[in-house]
Amino acid sequence: MILTEKFIVPPFSLLDSRLKHWQERKKNWLKIGIQSELGRQGFLTYGKSAQSPKLYEIKNKLSKNLEKEPTWDEIIEYAKEKGLHTFESTSIFDPVLCEITYRWFSPLAGSVLDPFCGGSVRGVVAALLGYNYTGIDIRFEQVQANLEQCRAIVPPSLKQPNYWVADAEKVDKICYGQKFDLLFSCPPYFNLEKYSDMVEDLSNTNNYEKFLVKYATIWEKAINLLKDNRFAVVVVSDVRDKKGYYNSLTADTIAIFKEYGMNLYNEFIYINSAGSLPIRCSRPFQGSRKNGRMHQKMLVFYKGDTTKIREDFGDVFTELPTFDFENE
Repeated sequence: MILTEKFIVPPFSLLDSRLKHWQERKKNWLKIGIQSELGRQGFLTYGKSAQSPKLYEIKNKLSKNLEKEPTWDEIIEYAKEKGLHTFESTSIFDPVLCEITYRWFSPLAGSVLDPFCGGSVRGVVAALLGYNYTGIDIRFEQVQANLEQCRAIVPPSLKQPNYWVADAEKVDKICYGQKFDLLFSCPPYFNLEKYSDMVEDLSNTNNYEKFLVKYATIWEKAINLLKDNRFAVVVVSDVRDKKGYYNSLTADTIAIFKEYGMNLYNEFIYINSAGSLPIRCSRPFQGSRKNGRMHQKMLVFYKGDTTKIREDFGDVFTELPTFDFENE
């Protein structure tokens, strides 16, 4: 049996989402109606200008035809009329990354805690795979959008994800008395994205050291809610400060988890599609020598006795679920 049949994607340290097999599986997930961008208006991650080179060709043509510089709204609208792909305006978590995380690092039908849940995708995928998901987000609008997505997609025969509107720092109170089989989240990358205007929102912390204090407190509380002999998976990336130097969020995350009893067990490099990066990084590199970042890290931590992994997790089960929603 080849590795893609056995594990969905090869369990190598490099996870390349650009590969045909990955993209086909991602399309299968998105066909069920996942719209993780709902509830996240405001262009949180990508500006409207973060488009493919093809869109930039259209931009240049429109500039000549209109004899003025077109707005990105005009460009995107024109592209949609022509049936061309445009990139989503907010960050969309990859459903394939969700699937392999649940299948590789949680017992079957396990309970999942996500203290920075964001959009709906991690909850929807968890529910459709039979996992018991609890997500926390500070924004009411986001949680409402997630609940609507889940009610539309997850059949009544399966358990709906459990969402809470709250500051993640209250995770210990929200989940008091519970224990989970997996911690899985993609926290704010410091202040790279602004999710709300709320003071409590971690993404509104402009001082990196203050950010780390609250960030560490949240993870300490979440780790205390994890069962022994279980994994935590964090998708994270380093971000630059105002002078262009990196704040080492990846290294700081590893240090925080180690401080609270979880050592780094696996490190994956998750490769994103380049999109318009070849165009967007050209001028900045000429002026500042800053490279174009097209990867994130998926950090896998373990709590407990590693000799118990085979006993507690068994073989990876990778059959893609199919659901007859018309008959559910």
